[in-house]
Amino acid sequence: MEILTIESMEDIEIAVHLLNVPEFSKIFLLCGPIPLRREPPGFATLFKIVIGQQVSVGSAAAIWNRLEHAGLSRQTKVARASVEELALIGLSRPKIRYAHALSRTLIDYDNLTLLPDAAVLDILTQITGIGRWTAEVYALTALGRTDVFPYGDLALQEATRLVFNQPSPIRK
Repeated sequence: MEILTIESMEDIEIAVHLLNVPEFSKIFLLCGPIPLRREPPGFATLFKIVIGQQVSVGSAAAIWNRLEHAGLSRQTKVARASVEELALIGLSRPKIRYAHALSRTLIDYDNLTLLPDAAVLDILTQITGIGRWTAEVYALTALGRTDVFPYGDLALQEATRLVFNQPSPIRK
């Protein structure tokens, strides 16, 4: 089985052309071309995604900057960091638990690039604090996978609803 990835802006253009979805023209008019949002595979990228779970982009960026400034963006450093050190930087108790779980897991990040999507998602979701959304975002951004989409993302759901002119869901 061939693993398809998006590696360049040309890959994005080809994919959009192959999808042939007229509603996407609305997105291009409003937002411009789809950016290539790739990150290097590895601990730091996955940790950064965990930091971004359920917080604003600005908050996640501020916390990540403090982690980097404190030298706590590397796996070995996070594994040895105390709860207090991570809390001072702004991580919540659950995020500290997730950071420690991730940093103490021996993932072969290079091997993930060779595995099928389902295997990647399965391996990542076995780690405390990494759910399907986090695993899918990692597969998209770090591995460039074409057949993975974080369908549980509320912002993407709302954007899709607007683009395809769907009614608002009834919330109780």
